[in-house]
Amino acid sequence: MVHTKKPRLSPKHFSLLLTNAIIYFDSVLYCYLVPILAPLFFPNQTGMLQMICGYSVLATSCLAKPLGVLFFSHMAQHKKEGLTLRMTLLGVSIGLLAISCLPTGQTGWKYGALGLLVARMIMDASAAGEHAIAKLYLIENASTRWAKKLSTWYEMSSMVGIILAGAVGSLFASANHWRPYWRLPFILAGILTLLLIFLRMGNCCTTPDTPTKVLFSTREIMLHLWKERRAIIRIAIVTGFSYVTYSIPFVFMNSFVPLVTNLSYASMMQQNTPLMIMDLCLLSVLGKVLPKYNHNNIMALASGLIVVSIIPLFIGLQGASMVYITLLRCWLFVLGVIFCSSLTVWCKEQVAPHNSYLTIGLATVLGGSLLGKSAPAICLALFYGSNDLLFPALYIAVLAFMATLVMANSTSE
Repeated sequence: MVHTKKPRLSPKHFSLLLTNAIIYFDSVLYCYLVPILAPLFFPNQTGMLQMICGYSVLATSCLAKPLGVLFFSHMAQHKKEGLTLRMTLLGVSIGLLAISCLPTGQTGWKYGALGLLVARMIMDASAAGEHAIAKLYLIENASTRWAKKLSTWYEMSSMVGIILAGAVGSLFASANHWRPYWRLPFILAGILTLLLIFLRMGNCCTTPDTPTKVLFSTREIMLHLWKERRAIIRIAIVTGFSYVTYSIPFVFMNSFVPLVTNLSYASMMQQNTPLMIMDLCLLSVLGKVLPKYNHNNIMALASGLIVVSIIPLFIGLQGASMVYITLLRCWLFVLGVIFCSSLTVWCKEQVAPHNSYLTIGLATVLGGSLLGKSAPAICLALFYGSNDLLFPALYIAVLAFMATLVMANSTSE
């Protein structure tokens, strides 16, 4: 009888998961500090307009992330992935440290806002290159079932980073005396990210060059992207929706709920960290259960449930209690966990292995930036323009419906 060795996490896997957690902490930190940073960088605006301006800074990823994917994916496919991944960390750390040095207030807000846009673009471009390469590099040469588990652990490492960022946001929201020190977490995050480069100096993230065909010219890249246009659109829709399942309950609702209820931003942030820990525990449990089933059907079920429930649930937000809001957030993130647990595996199935870094990376950042990361700003703007809870819910419902249609027309192993 032949016994197959059970796959285990290697140093390479551990390094990629640890780095992913830190990168997510770096990226999400700004999102949780928007209610504190918006008055500093946009003092000429008031109220909801400050929030919209603060969250709109995230829209820079629409330009920065595709450029980052094109640049770093090209580098990864004709050089060692380890070198490329170290370069992405360097870019993220530069962006974080730059944010910590920006001027604010009535005298320097114009330069500060411009510097914030530039720093976020550097961070987004580098983080996009990291995610495009690392999540595929993580499941390289893995069996389908092992790849599903690795994909779940990748999502869990993302949640660890988000939880840490949420804890920092909760601290600043609940204690006003901490607010003058908003630069400190960006400085510490930048230094920690720099230290991760030394971790990647070892052999755990270096591989020999592989003899794969590489796209060098702009014409070749454009032809390849045109050929893969259907896969790019499908992956963009699905990944955009996956971002929404996290950004709505954990980012958007923190700023939105105080506008339609008597609950404060501080009380919402205090609830955020326990909910994210629940999310992490749920990922751990489902990571052992869901790989046994057809992930395409599971993902379609999760997105379909959001389609039919989001509008009535959102309409009930006006004047709602904390219990109602907590249940709504739990409903969204539970379905989000189910949807995202096998997302990387599903994406990999949609494209040929040739130049998968570029195709999946570009599709992911387009969906994440245009549809997902921008969701808080889009939903706030829809509510600001209409003063109606229906319109933010419609945005989420339409995106969930599009994701369900994509899943209904997909096949998986």
